[in-house]
Amino acid sequence: MTRDEVLYWLCLARRHLEDAGYKACAYEFENAEARICGFGSLPGFTPEQAKGYARLILPPGRRGRVQLVLRRPYEARAKAMLVGLLRALV
Repeated sequence: MTRDEVLYWLCLARRHLEDAGYKACAYEFENAEARICGFGSLPGFTPEQAKGYARLILPPGRRGRVQLVLRRPYEARAKAMLVGLLRALV
């Protein structure tokens, strides 16, 4: 997916999560949006950096699965979607 497509889906999901009352999860989406766009004069993430950030959000292996199990189902799906979007950045 291109950077614009990923940003579109991140923004759409963030707004949906805010409306549903999941503010902490929406903040993770907002943070990912800011990192992809860049901060001020700093450039945005490259695809490799986005994949690294996805591993930071949800570590691979057992540790990541445990994080998903301990969350509520709605938040777990949103977090998995965020990681999938970051990994899909081209």
